[in-house]
Amino acid sequence: MIKSSRQTPQDARVYSQYREIDSIHQINQRLIDTAIDTCAKFVGGACYVSWGKDSVAMLHLLCVSGNMAPVVWWRIPELDNPECCAVRDAFLSRYDVPYYEREYDFSSVVKKEKHWKLLQQEFGANRLVGIRADESKTRRLSAIVHGTSGRMSWRPLLYWRSADVFAYIERTDLPLNACYGFLGGGRWKRENIRTHCLYGKIAQRNGRGSGMGKTEWEKEYFTPELRRISQYEHF
Repeated sequence: MIKSSRQTPQDARVYSQYREIDSIHQINQRLIDTAIDTCAKFVGGACYVSWGKDSVAMLHLLCVSGNMAPVVWWRIPELDNPECCAVRDAFLSRYDVPYYEREYDFSSVVKKEKHWKLLQQEFGANRLVGIRADESKTRRLSAIVHGTSGRMSWRPLLYWRSADVFAYIERTDLPLNACYGFLGGGRWKRENIRTHCLYGKIAQRNGRGSGMGKTEWEKEYFTPELRRISQYEHF
């Protein structure tokens, strides 16, 4: 895991226990083989990353597959999670991928989902994404209907569980976002942490990313950033 001054000594002790679990967790090889095969067959678009655990594992699998699809991080500068850039830098220092970043304004673009149209026009209609079925009921239903590659979304990690992803990252020594170590001394569950953006009260107003205590977790670890973000709460 990438080090961060936000992580407390108590957090570090709790996370050391998680690492012990990761080191002995056995991943079904069929999950890995299927994911690599899905990545290898992906065409007509880009691999979208957020530099959270799922996208890091997916991107590594894409590299293993030999597919040189473009890799894209779409960002909302005013809401950026400051821990994500360190993951990006660590990964790209080890793996040579065709990498792009695109920045969008939340109020006029992302809130209305216009960014996807712009990305499709530039990179193609299809998306390779780190979506997993166990993240929500909607995604479980979609998995039943569409499988790992349905419509425009290709999902190599669809049948992986959170424990599989963390174990894969430990096993392959991939950079892991420091946010997963911000555990409130054990009050926050690692698998519930989301890293893409910081939303503050914007999430509550727009139905984005405020579940599983994310708003309270952000207040605990990102208070200075939330003060900055507060100027955008009119979104």
